[in-house]
Amino acid sequence: MPKEPRFAHVDALARHLMAAVGALVPVLPVPLVAAALCAAPGRRFSAIELKAAVEALAERVERGGARICVPRSELDEAVAAGLETLELRRLVAREDGLYRAAPAESALLRYYASSIAHLM
Repeated sequence: MPKEPRFAHVDALARHLMAAVGALVPVLPVPLVAAALCAAPGRRFSAIELKAAVEALAERVERGGARICVPRSELDEAVAAGLETLELRRLVAREDGLYRAAPAESALLRYYASSIAHLM
């Protein structure tokens, strides 16, 4: 098979596999919070703004067929737990009641966010 059609077939296979994996592996709170922070580099979020951004991302990936591992009624608690995990790992800084990505750890935060990038 010539190179161009072969690459097209490989690309189609890769997309199919990623969609199949995405349908099986649930989306967790830490990658959702990381993705929300990475989508707005340098922005400082209030807790409510961050929860709203995460909820919008959760709805977006659900529309794409992904499974969110947390019931919608418990999303606030899950976002708080994901945020706490990222704070404990010093990937998120809290200053004056606002949250932002820790600049020195942006690569690791992007790593967490990239685990769901194919779903967005």
